[in-house]
Amino acid sequence: MDRIATEAGLGTGASLRRHLTAVIGVSPTACRHTFRTASRSPA
Repeated sequence: MDRIATEAGLGTGASLRRHLTAVIGVSPTACRHTFRTASRSPA
């Protein structure tokens, strides 16, 4: 996460997480949980 943040110009992983939360309205953890749960559900 820190490498991605640096490459994106956001400095630190914490800054990237705050930015994502502000932009999409959900924390990265909540987003991962949502998509992880959705991908495990039967089709």
